[in-house]
Amino acid sequence: MLARGLTVAEAAARMGLRPQTVASYVKLIYQKLRISTRAEAAREAVRRGLC
Repeated sequence: MLARGLTVAEAAARMGLRPQTVASYVKLIYQKLRISTRAEAAREAVRRGLC
């Protein structure tokens, strides 16, 4: 959802989660993928066929 341009708050609302929860998950994903920016995350999502 973030790779498609949604904000953390918008993604959280669509999933029925708190924005803090989504932000925490995003942080963990960034760490696991060894990336640090939203642009890198979007590129990785496209590379993996997730969006």
